[in-house]
Amino acid sequence: MRKLDNNYSFDSKLVDDYIKDLQSKLPEYEININNANDFSVLLTERANCSKCKGINNCNNIQQGYCTDYVNGEFGFSRCKFLKKDNNDLITNYYLPEKLLKARLDEYHTNTESRTKIFKYITDFTFSIKNDKYVSGLYFHGGCSIGKTYTLAVIANYLSENKIPNTICYFPDLVSKLRNDYYSDKNSYEEIIDNLKNTKVLLIDDFGSENMTEWLRDEVLGPLVNYRMSMELPVFITSNVLPEDLKAHIAIEKDPDSKQKADRIISRLISLVIAIDMDDSKKYNR
Repeated sequence: MRKLDNNYSFDSKLVDDYIKDLQSKLPEYEININNANDFSVLLTERANCSKCKGINNCNNIQQGYCTDYVNGEFGFSRCKFLKKDNNDLITNYYLPEKLLKARLDEYHTNTESRTKIFKYITDFTFSIKNDKYVSGLYFHGGCSIGKTYTLAVIANYLSENKIPNTICYFPDLVSKLRNDYYSDKNSYEEIIDNLKNTKVLLIDDFGSENMTEWLRDEVLGPLVNYRMSMELPVFITSNVLPEDLKAHIAIEKDPDSKQKADRIISRLISLVIAIDMDDSKKYNR
């Protein structure tokens, strides 16, 4: 959250008056020079909410949410007008439907990586809603640290903000694509078209699939290249460290395979920012 710059030259009386005015309007909180701006935002957004008649008229920083202060931390409370179920904007391949109920306002920011992710999601969504391209994220780390849950939180938050997206459990989707490629070309092409063109693509458990030359050359390579050229963001979870991706994608050790892997990785790097979630020692929603 923002703080007033203590090195900046300003009239201390004006600042004191500013803080006293806020304190009089929010007597239940302890306001000081370091949190005054955030409490000012909180006060403004509460006033916006008191006269708001619907989600489409929301003037708050994060549409559908109001800045709040709970247990000594600033966060967001959910708008009463915000629909609780926006899953019609989520195309889901093989993730449990109940997982898509995961909400950002219930997402624990108890580690450094989760704090970064929370802020990134809100900033990312604001940019996408304003037609500004922003890179997605590559969540990596061990098992049972909340990577899939985090991806579901993002999908749900995007849908709440009217941003269509596609989320998939990659190993099962790959099996579906492989079967359809030989038995149902219409279904295959429909899925590929969706993966290429969805506003935001979210891929879970990349690296657990059986990587083959067909998957790499016919699906993954064209998909990554297309989304890069069209500036369409991707979010990915994986147990594979970024530095180990080349070996996974190359499959073989021959120069041609390594070159193909390098080409895909160079495009992938432009689409995502890596975040290590291993500081989340246990699964904690």
